[in-house]
Amino acid sequence: MSQENVEIVRGIYRATGPEEDFYAILDEDIEWDATNTRAPDAGVYRGLPAFKRAYGAWRSAWDCYEVTADEVMEAGDSVVAITRQRGRGRQSGISVDQPMVAVYTFRNRKVVRFGVYATKAEALEAVGLSE
Repeated sequence: MSQENVEIVRGIYRATGPEEDFYAILDEDIEWDATNTRAPDAGVYRGLPAFKRAYGAWRSAWDCYEVTADEVMEAGDSVVAITRQRGRGRQSGISVDQPMVAVYTFRNRKVVRFGVYATKAEALEAVGLSE
């Protein structure tokens, strides 16, 4: 099942379809831990409606935004994705090009927890591993 989860996460970063395709892999009780981001509204969001509101607000802050995965690896019940986010702030016009590490925790082929970290070491520590 874990390799299947890796493929699901790889698909997230290849997707070009509507956000609803992304939401379809999320559990109704999804928890998004965005406390490790530098966003002004960083926090923990619980439940699919809260996730959709927070994620929608995040995406609307960008004039253009993309995240690509450089590496996707199994980590027990979780999948760690080493990514790069690029974008330009809608109001500030400031361009961003920086690494970001995402951890997806699965249960029954659905993402039940999504965490964002600044470094691979932080993400691996969060799932009980080390570099």
